Amino acid sequence: MMQLECDIAIIGSGAGGGVIAKELAPLCRKGLKVLLLESGPYVTREYFDQTEENMTRLYWDRGGTQTKDGAMTIAQGRCVGGSTTFFTGTTFRMPQHVLDKWNVPDLTLDDLKPRYQRIEEELSVHELSDQYINKNNRYFKKGMDHLGWSGGPLRINTSKACKPYGYCNLGCASGAKQGTMEVQIPKAMSQGVELIPNCHVTKIGERELWARVTPAPKGTHPNHHPQGDYHIRARVVYVCAGAVRSPALLLKSGLPVMSPMLGRNITFHPAMIVYGIHSEQIDGHQGFPKAYYCDEFSKTNRYLLETCFYYPFVAAKNVGAWGDEEKEVMANYHRLMAILILHHDDVFPHNRVRTKGEKFVVDYKIDAAMIKSLTEAQIASAEIFFEAGCESVVVPASSKLIVSRDERKKLREYVSEKNMLLNKVTITSAHPQGGCGMGQDVAYSVVNSYGQVHGHPWLFVMDASVYPQCIEINPYLTIMALADRSAEFVRGNVEKLLL
Repeated sequence: MMQLECDIAIIGSGAGGGVIAKELAPLCRKGLKVLLLESGPYVTREYFDQTEENMTRLYWDRGGTQTKDGAMTIAQGRCVGGSTTFFTGTTFRMPQHVLDKWNVPDLTLDDLKPRYQRIEEELSVHELSDQYINKNNRYFKKGMDHLGWSGGPLRINTSKACKPYGYCNLGCASGAKQGTMEVQIPKAMSQGVELIPNCHVTKIGERELWARVTPAPKGTHPNHHPQGDYHIRARVVYVCAGAVRSPALLLKSGLPVMSPMLGRNITFHPAMIVYGIHSEQIDGHQGFPKAYYCDEFSKTNRYLLETCFYYPFVAAKNVGAWGDEEKEVMANYHRLMAILILHHDDVFPHNRVRTKGEKFVVDYKIDAAMIKSLTEAQIASAEIFFEAGCESVVVPASSKLIVSRDERKKLREYVSEKNMLLNKVTITSAHPQGGCGMGQDVAYSVVNSYGQVHGHPWLFVMDASVYPQCIEINPYLTIMALADRSAEFVRGNVEKLLL
């Protein structure tokens, strides 16, 4: 077994790990050694060929990690940049009412606001200009406006180099998407942080960890460390492997004095994609996929609607049908409009990450409240589609999958909760959260407001797993802001923490 030593080891390079690496990089000039360990390969913009077959290899389980009952799949990136390599860059600040529900001591929006501002400037966050807004987005806004529903333009983190290819979720071939692969990690490496890709951490001990380096996949940046098993001594460890995998790693490690809440209070912001078939050719796969959101029912029915569009395989997977109905929908691919539904789920004690030997299991039950919310969201989406000019809508929770414009008044007759058949309708998550929740009391939380693990002052967690409850919006910006705050704490206390 090969040996490595460092002062700070960061596990994971996504929104949390990438920012931590960049913000702690100045410590390298003081002689400290900082390692950034990424389980996936080191890819850059030249690698992204915009094909589903190849690019989904850069997701854990090709984007299909399943809950125990198979009713929901979870998509998380596995490469340098983590999920920020594949997100669409949708940028929201955390609402005050969510922070109030979290009720984390010492965590305030007054503290986070300047961090949000600084990160947004660093990532070129802005509203899209007209040239980037395709028909799918324009017609969504038309439908929402006709109904008089609240919402607005999304803010996106792309640079001026953006060429709206439309393949954001398969990696950005122009390099315009401002994830950690493009922004924070190069800055961290330029100051001395050492990136070790293809390095999968299997266990954490007291100021030490064990990992395995595997060969670099063809076409990716080569490893600078030989493949094999490693024992790494680190005086400070950051776990930034993402919600689900961060709590799973800590559970497998079996460190003493861990909170009973480890692996619990998980939420997923469960999502569905629904379609309308327009009279015109929409070509939603061309141009930037996201430009608008509708929050009319965010507080009352607990869901958010966003524009979206995906590629043939993902689109077909989300139709919620087989055979002739599937063929009919996909034959109209170029005329499809699409809406992403995001349900604001609550925490429940039975929803948790558990370990099973070297593997982990996600116990998560889709409850009646969620089914009701997702059903109502499909009806609302159908109304937007019809107002936008669609000839028919595709409603998975309907007794009749494809509902024509002439049947619009029968929507509530066709669509009902009893037709939301789990493992038939497609429910996904790209926003897993929780499992290492923040708080003050070890009985009810795993980390404090800086991500420092209770009982282990040398150990930190910093990703969406620290969210005590669902954030109700796209989570990446707040992960980055919390990471910025945590790194500031470490910089200010580094001598004490390294003892």
